[in-house]
Amino acid sequence: MTRHQRPSTSYVHALLLSASVALAGCGGNVVAGPAAGGSGGGGQGGQTSAGGAGQGGAGQAGAVTSSVSAGGAGGTMDCAGLGEIACLGAYPGCVPVYDDQCCPLCDPTGFCADCSNWTFHHCATHTNGCLPEQPVECGTVPGWACVGGKAECEPSGGSKTPCATLPGCVPSYCPTDVDCDTSPVCVPARGDMCGPIVCEQVPPPCERGTTPAGENGCFSGGCIPAALCGQ
Repeated sequence: MTRHQRPSTSYVHALLLSASVALAGCGGNVVAGPAAGGSGGGGQGGQTSAGGAGQGGAGQAGAVTSSVSAGGAGGTMDCAGLGEIACLGAYPGCVPVYDDQCCPLCDPTGFCADCSNWTFHHCATHTNGCLPEQPVECGTVPGWACVGGKAECEPSGGSKTPCATLPGCVPSYCPTDVDCDTSPVCVPARGDMCGPIVCEQVPPPCERGTTPAGENGCFSGGCIPAALCGQ
């Protein structure tokens, strides 16, 4: 009878390395291009910094995986139709999907402009947005969204699209009874920005088209675009 040979040490190490790579996640963005059968021709634009250029050319970049954090994925939750703030508030079941309008993946125009204009596109389930086995049809899910975090926002810097240089950043304006710079401050979008408000506070007066922002059940003191709250 022929004896079975024991696997070599290098072969065992290779198997262990493959398993560890398959299980490891990262906090990067999960990126996907247009779904098969959809409109064609668009270029793929990765996340760019302020004034950075999107990447042109057709095709889809390789997806960057992200691990599932505490709370788990809520893949059975109905996330379709939720706005950005409501989607963030529905974590861990749902995650927001953003698209750079200067180089769109979801509604490709066929070219990429030298700018960054990240906007919320749609709300996806955590399973579809953060697990590589079922990626979103298009757009980008920031790594912070997959772990229930928030964007790290930078000042608008006089951009024509304030606070749109990074996905998940929204403008916050001073109330009308405060003497301050009229330029917006870029703040991370949060799931409690639109309430509910449980503190006994008088809401700050806001310019037309904006509404008092909430934070931890109270008013934050700033005013955000009313459209974020469906107003």
